[in-house]
Amino acid sequence: MQRLGVHSEVGTLRRVMVCRPGLAHQRLTPGTRAELLFDDVLWVHQAQKDHYDFVLRLLHLHRLRVRTGTRSVRALAAAARDSRVCLAAA
Repeated sequence: MQRLGVHSEVGTLRRVMVCRPGLAHQRLTPGTRAELLFDDVLWVHQAQKDHYDFVLRLLHLHRLRVRTGTRSVRALAAAARDSRVCLAAA
């Protein structure tokens, strides 16, 4: 089993791990943000919506990559533009 970690700044991205903002972020306060290494407190509800949109875009790009068989970023961007799913920020 391969260990998780960042071993190179360049290379093929094989897996993405995401974590939805939740209770830990709701407990973040202006008084504790610096101690917890945050620049500012989060609007948790908006962060959850943004997270959901981001994950949908990742899944869409993954499906396009599988369907088209391409790994080229330009080809994926063109396929995304041609599809009916908008990848632009809502």
